[in-house]
Amino acid sequence: MPAVRESIERISIVTEEVFGQRRRSQPLTVKVSLVFLNTWLTPRIEKFRLKHPNVRLRFTSNIWLDSKEQTDSDLEIRYGQGRWSNVQSERLTWDHLIPVCSPKLVNGKPIPSSPGDLANYELLHVIGYEEGWGYWLKQAGFHDVEIDEGIQFDTLISTLEMASYGLGIALGRSSLIQPMIETGKLIVPFKEAVPTNEAFYLISSEKSFLHPDASTFRQWLLEEVNIPSND
Repeated sequence: MPAVRESIERISIVTEEVFGQRRRSQPLTVKVSLVFLNTWLTPRIEKFRLKHPNVRLRFTSNIWLDSKEQTDSDLEIRYGQGRWSNVQSERLTWDHLIPVCSPKLVNGKPIPSSPGDLANYELLHVIGYEEGWGYWLKQAGFHDVEIDEGIQFDTLISTLEMASYGLGIALGRSSLIQPMIETGKLIVPFKEAVPTNEAFYLISSEKSFLHPDASTFRQWLLEEVNIPSND
């Protein structure tokens, strides 16, 4: 009916004026894992800015995220198994766990040549990652290697930086470590690599009104990780 259609069109216009313009005037806030930001996103973000110069960006970190809490960001890049409720998630990475270390270890220790040597080295651990050194050794077939608690960190980027200074052996994720390997900060001491079920995911709320630029950033991100969009 014309009267109903006219009312709906007015509501649509007012809604866009109230929400759309206000949201567009604010930066798109992306909460992101520090290691993903520093090693994966930062080298690529200029490509996004050149392609979408009018999108204003704001990045915040998600250290010690409580997955039960409502996110205060428009989008989020989170690491885990993908088992989160009340959010939409899209997997971004399919990683292998790869041991990495500095080309020169402290105290003049030789570079380990086999996973069986790891019992004699300081291992660097990431708190909250389910698939760590114990998982890697089991999957690689080295069940008898005894590992100590080593040094623990709350972020993977801290672990990789500590490894780059020769203070221990870290488990890198294949999607993240290439820049540090290319610059010579890290090396891969042996070839064994183990696929991981944990991954980085793009997270968005199921209920809240999305920032008008959220779909633009999402589409670009999926293109960069070579994942076809369903749009």
